[in-house]
Formats: sequence, structure tokens, C-alpha cells
Amino acid sequence: MKKAIIHQFDPVIYPFKLWVSISSDGAAFSDRFKDGDIGKELNVSVINEHEAVTYYVQQKEKPTYFGVLIVFSEKKYCTCKLIAHESTHAARFMWEHVRENGTGWEADAYLVGWIAECCEKVKLNKF
Repeated sequence: MKKAIIHQFDPVIYPFKLWVSISSDGAAFSDRFKDGDIGKELNVSVINEHEAVTYYVQQKEKPTYFGVLIVFSEKKYCTCKLIAHESTHAARFMWEHVRENGTGWEADAYLVGWIAECCEKVKLNKF
């Protein structure tokens, strides 16, 4: 199995990170991240059961780094529809992390767009 490459993105104005990867290698993710809510091991068994999965995570190496990990199990699943779907989940996790509920449609749309753009960069391998 090809080793998972995990790309990190920093939204700069928010105190969290975004990680995006295309891989079905669950061990690569459980080695680097733990569940951001409960601080326990990340449940990576679902990666092979779904086309894509979005997690709220804490980085093990740098415990102050919280964020969202989006994993597409295969490149063929990086479709416009699925990228939009996972980007929406990721935005919800991020708003919860910064404790914002009433962000407004415009702020939400910009964040979802930024996340989708990061996913597209990973899909096209363009950084």
C-alpha cells in the first residue's frame, strides 16, 4: 500500500488547521492524530467503508494543533459533489471549534469554499 501523504493547510485567521489526504491507509492517520473531542484513538476503520470521511482531530506531535482531517479513500472519489459535502462537514467542525454559531451565510460560504479549494489542490496535486 502506498504511504499516505497528508497535506496541511492553515486558514491563518482561525486557530485550527486543515489536513487533507487521499489514502485508505488508516494507520497513517491514527499514528498522527487522535479524536479532537475525546482525546482517544481515531476510529480509522471507517475509511475503507466510505468514499470519504471527515474528522475533528488533535495532532499527536503538536497537541495544541486542533483541526479537521478530510480523507478521501481513493482519488476517484474526489468529485465536485463529494468535495462540497465533506467541506460542509469540515466547516461545521471548525465553527464548533471556535464556538461560533451565528457566522452568517457569507462567512460560512467563504470557509466552505476555502476548504473545497484545498481539497481540489490535493486532488490535482497543485500547491
